[in-house]
Amino acid sequence: AHLVQPIAAYVRKPPSPSSWHRLLYRAEPARDWEPRLDDLWRRVCHDYPVAAVRDAKHALYRLAGRPSIRYNRFLVFPRNTSRAVAFVAFRSDGGCCRWVDLLWDHRHTGALRLLSYLSAKIARQTNAETVEMWLNGDPRGRAHLEAMGFQKVGDSGLPVMAERAFDDDLNSESLARQIYVTMADADHV
Repeated sequence: AHLVQPIAAYVRKPPSPSSWHRLLYRAEPARDWEPRLDDLWRRVCHDYPVAAVRDAKHALYRLAGRPSIRYNRFLVFPRNTSRAVAFVAFRSDGGCCRWVDLLWDHRHTGALRLLSYLSAKIARQTNAETVEMWLNGDPRGRAHLEAMGFQKVGDSGLPVMAERAFDDDLNSESLARQIYVTMADADHV
């Protein structure tokens, strides 16, 4: 079986920030080498059954040490704890603030709200007119982000994901919906 499908892309205008959620969660900049990301990945990898490993080594390779590209990377924690529940990398240029990568514990939707606030703040600081992301393979994340104003972009002009199964018993469409893809999985971000 062979399947080609566009990657799910979402966009919105930067919203006005609200601050109530900042009382429940806190964000701090992530370092180039971030071992707390290893712990987060170990705890949430079951929510991403078909995904590139998103640990400290992956983040270092994909998001650090790029002199021509600046990523704003954050770890999110519930207040008064030291265990990360989300990781994000943003890039803002060309009038757009992009959620380049996202990893989150699905029990902490407040962490997504804080990340939404951060993306709006970065968008305002960099004069970005839109906030954009790719989020394939995380239906719970997409539902929460759509509730925060993200809208699915039409399929034309988007990158596509091609999947080929050599086992006839494998349901290609079901598998394609489970493949976790963010902009960090592409080489052009």
